[in-house]
Amino acid sequence: MATSLAIFVFIVSFSLSLLATEDSIDQFRQCVNCTVDDLDRFFNQTDTPYESFRLLHSENSKGPVLLVHGLSHSPYYMKDLANMYYQQGYDVYVPLLKGHGNAYEALETIHHSEWHSQIESIFEQLSQRYSDKISLGGFSNGALLSTVSTLSEYSRDKISSLLLISPAFKLPLSVRLKLKTVVGFEKLVAVAKWSVLKSSFEKLRRLKVVSGMSEGTRGPVRYNDTPLNGVLQVNKGAALMAERSKNRAIRIPTVMVLSSGDTLISNRYAVDTFNKLFAGEKHLIWLQSPGDQVEKTPRNVSPQNLSVITVDSLVEHTITLNRNSLARPSEGNPVYQEMEKRISEKILNSGVKSCLLFYSK
Repeated sequence: MATSLAIFVFIVSFSLSLLATEDSIDQFRQCVNCTVDDLDRFFNQTDTPYESFRLLHSENSKGPVLLVHGLSHSPYYMKDLANMYYQQGYDVYVPLLKGHGNAYEALETIHHSEWHSQIESIFEQLSQRYSDKISLGGFSNGALLSTVSTLSEYSRDKISSLLLISPAFKLPLSVRLKLKTVVGFEKLVAVAKWSVLKSSFEKLRRLKVVSGMSEGTRGPVRYNDTPLNGVLQVNKGAALMAERSKNRAIRIPTVMVLSSGDTLISNRYAVDTFNKLFAGEKHLIWLQSPGDQVEKTPRNVSPQNLSVITVDSLVEHTITLNRNSLARPSEGNPVYQEMEKRISEKILNSGVKSCLLFYSK
């Protein structure tokens, strides 16, 4: 009898563990009814600042927010934006994307479809838990994933607003040209199915293309290196978004933020996408750095849809962090507070309701 009971308990426990997958929002590290001091300890005084987290109100929540981090980053890089939403009364969820965390090798073999499936899973959980629509946002690859999610059937009529920070809609031309050769090699491997070619491609996609990214950090908040495969998968995700967005228009309130000093994405394509794909209430916040080598404020955006924040120093790709964080000092955005103020005015305080027509063909 005792043996049978033990077996039964084991089966139940094992079944429950299967339900509590890494995508389960109930497994996120959490802070409930947090004060400012609570949040500082939660984000900066932990051995695992890279983990998925959620900020919750025990009552009177305005609804859920889902924020998605960028390639080689972690949820930590979304902490200040998460706090912005949280202080306005929202419950905020920030997942650690697959291929990220402690195991660098996971990013060497990840496929972009796994990211999309993960976001869909979390989106569905939030839709079941909350009657309110979901505010969606992301940084870089996270902004790309958020846009693909917006164009997906599972999110139809379920998103209230969209925040896109440095969206990786298209990589710079020099990077795309190099990746074109890699993609051609990958197709050859798929057709030929020669073991020697497959082995060579596996080595190629593990090649480190960026290194030293964690130097100067004060905690495990990001990978030190980025393998070629990570960049390749972002490029494939961008191609997927381009395909899904054909003959469609996103009509929900959208704020996009770009930096003139950003060399990791195509700002020109992002601005073009802002003008063509987003057809509802929208606003572009442009961070203008000094110098002749940076891009100038776009002239093809309607003045009522554009805000310009002048920056005294060069601000590059990472603009989601306020200063004094565990990340590299250079990743602190010197005009973060002004940027957050503009975002809050356009998304949180505008009182705009999402359109009934989510996107049209």
